[in-house]
Amino acid sequence: MSPLVSSPSAPTSSSTSPTPHSSLKSLHPDQSLISTIPSFLCSNRVSILLIFAPCSIIPYYLLPLFLPPSDPTILTLEPYLFVFSLLALIPSAERLGYATEQISHHTSQTKAGLINATFGNLSELILSIIAMRDRLYRIVQLSLLGSILSNLLLVLGCSCYFGGLTRSIQPFTTVSGSVNPGLLWVATSGLALPAALKMSGQMNVKKDDVKHEVGEVEFSRGLAAVMLVMYGSYLWFSLRTNMFEFDQADGSGVGDMSVDNNLSEESVGLLTMEMCETGEGGVREEDVEGGAGPRVKHITKRRRRPSSPPPTSSTTTININSTLKSFPPPTDEVTLTYKLAVKWVFLTTTLIAFLSDVLVSTIETFTSDLGINPVFVAAVVVPIMGNAAEHGASVIFAVRGKMDISIAICVGSSIQISLCVLPACVLLGWVSGREFTMFFDGYETVCLLISVAVVSFFLQGGTSNWMAGVMMGGVYGMMAMGFWVHEKEEGEWGEEE
Repeated sequence: MSPLVSSPSAPTSSSTSPTPHSSLKSLHPDQSLISTIPSFLCSNRVSILLIFAPCSIIPYYLLPLFLPPSDPTILTLEPYLFVFSLLALIPSAERLGYATEQISHHTSQTKAGLINATFGNLSELILSIIAMRDRLYRIVQLSLLGSILSNLLLVLGCSCYFGGLTRSIQPFTTVSGSVNPGLLWVATSGLALPAALKMSGQMNVKKDDVKHEVGEVEFSRGLAAVMLVMYGSYLWFSLRTNMFEFDQADGSGVGDMSVDNNLSEESVGLLTMEMCETGEGGVREEDVEGGAGPRVKHITKRRRRPSSPPPTSSTTTININSTLKSFPPPTDEVTLTYKLAVKWVFLTTTLIAFLSDVLVSTIETFTSDLGINPVFVAAVVVPIMGNAAEHGASVIFAVRGKMDISIAICVGSSIQISLCVLPACVLLGWVSGREFTMFFDGYETVCLLISVAVVSFFLQGGTSNWMAGVMMGGVYGMMAMGFWVHEKEEGEWGEEE
């Protein structure tokens, strides 16, 4: 694995107590919600898509007050409302992440990590809850599965490809946090076991009154409880127990580890006992923090062309945030007070809830009128469009040479959906009388396992290039074609009360 090389002089989080952000003093004490509307809603180009929010919400909720539900006008508008709500979800999810980051600036580092982990996939959770309300279980399953596949293959592949256009090799670091391939497999195992048991023919086939297999429902609920415990344990491990490994510096050197095309690269993997290279060609052994014994590192060395002066010794600290979906923004500017940030989180969450309601209610009309397979729309179109802003951020970080952050975004989000969002939907369905399960059919389970296997092999390499991005994108394209021709079984898109 690639190293987490620590600078001896880098300040650690344990040496200083967490304090509020230094720029908080510049915030105006009389800042109001209305005064922050222009800066909050118009701070980037993506926010222009918010104009589609009223275009979808107002007709959807007002027209039924004056027209019967079967009126041709409503049926004609529903495909357009689906497109408008899908486009409005892009800036809404991005603004929710921005407001969450503003809250984290006013708290300690541990609390900030917990906040980011909690709100990381809130938009997917809201969409899933609304779909479960209407008993559209397959939309929930396919949209969450599609989010995992698109994050692992499409977005990570695009990040490798565009980042590799300017750098022949981009090293990255894998530590015991959100980019651990082992944790990916653990998160995926709970989603593959129901399919393995049912497809083997050994699951309890007794039916209850609503035509669900009792064994499938009970098994999914038990797995969901265990997976949520694992997710909570992982948060505690990353935010408390193993906090020192992730918080050794501010990550300012992340972009300095990429290999430029003007260099002649020779990557040599060395297993050492916590050793760092010195300018004289020797090594020095550093003390291991906590006295727990030596840690094995994988150090990647590169050599310049003979015409260039030999590189000087340097140690770079890479800080991969231990939370599942938190990453440093391009600028560390604090623009909102704590109370205003909380208010904006509430408002954007409410907006996402209304847009999700429109999206879920109009997806069937959209797919039937245009003749598009609803499985393809739920598994490919909705996940890509709903997370477009975050996907763009991952690619931008990769182009800037910060491949570690791109991997943390893509892989961390997939782990959170697998270990937290899907199990939470199962338990919420149990409480609300919805028998939602974690059973995916054979093709979906194979796609999930293949995606995790491909990304695991990629992470073990320690470097990325544009060819790796082409391969991951190609695998995702083949999977998407399978969803295009996927059969829609009768009754799988909802049940009557």
